[in-house]
Amino acid sequence: MDVGFDALAHTTWGAFGQYAVVCVGLVVATDLYSLGRQVASVDALLTTLYGQALMSKIGLMLAVGAFGWFNSMPLHTKVAAPLARLLRRPLGWTPLPLRLPPAAPSLRLPRQPYRAC
Repeated sequence: MDVGFDALAHTTWGAFGQYAVVCVGLVVATDLYSLGRQVASVDALLTTLYGQALMSKIGLMLAVGAFGWFNSMPLHTKVAAPLARLLRRPLGWTPLPLRLPPAAPSLRLPRQPYRAC
């Protein structure tokens, strides 16, 4: 992997990662608070429209979190280590190999000369 890419990933995580963790934590905390205040029982959670909306929101957050975790595995082998131990894979294994596409000069648009109107 390119050293510049590693530095960029580390810098980006350092700048935004802590804010992301705090924001997700606040969303989860307010969700649990509203769940406890407005849904009195498991029956109300399953039968009312508000309870079903909360269950959908929780399911969507779990799916997005799982996708993010799975997506970060090729970049950070420490994230993939628990899954590798569970599946008895070698150290440094990731479920998806990181394949960066080669630079394609044919995709670049040709520069148009400036013409005054």
